[in-house]
Amino acid sequence: MRLGTPKTPGPYGLEPAWRADFLSADECAGMGISLLPALTPPTVNQGLVLNGAQYATVENNRLTPAFLAGVQDELSSYVEFAPTFNWDDASARMLYDSDAFAGRRFYLYKVANPDNRFYGVIASAAFVEIAPANYSAIWRQNQRNRVVVAAKSASTAVYMNGVALVNAAAAVPFPRNLPSGVMIGAATGVTSFFSGTIYDWCLWPRKLQPAEAIQLTTVT
Repeated sequence: MRLGTPKTPGPYGLEPAWRADFLSADECAGMGISLLPALTPPTVNQGLVLNGAQYATVENNRLTPAFLAGVQDELSSYVEFAPTFNWDDASARMLYDSDAFAGRRFYLYKVANPDNRFYGVIASAAFVEIAPANYSAIWRQNQRNRVVVAAKSASTAVYMNGVALVNAAAAVPFPRNLPSGVMIGAATGVTSFFSGTIYDWCLWPRKLQPAEAIQLTTVT
């Protein structure tokens, strides 16, 4: 068990419906996670180590519990990562991205400099954007960061490193339909590669409460 990550349900019952815990390449294979490209796959050793040209994909059928077992029109995601780049990096960086499903997708994305906005999205028409002034001071280069995106039909909230960044109206409800695929560390067009280590990626079929999100994202 890796220390410093939310392994136990805790006082709020936080066990996710889906969890990608990148402890080893064998564990990833057993969870239906492919490491790409095949010739130079990323290293997995207590985290998915990405060099800015690598990524992972999750088999569609492995996500079924997270999307079908819960409350309709609710979804939350959690990711723990250590970026090699700073908040004002010149490149766009995608932590995870899904193919469009029912006209929607979910992703977590840092826009390229000079814009530098950070997007927390769980629907293509229902996103929130975080201005650099709201997250740059708590961004941790080469250290662990934790982000929760929590959504329910009309609102999406984003939390980073124990801080509530935004809670905004969302225009589109979130379906329980399955995406045709999810990429970790790149956009679905195989662009906007992440550079650094991704330790955990989780999904819940409900909108996490503020206290739950703060608990999950607080870095110790």
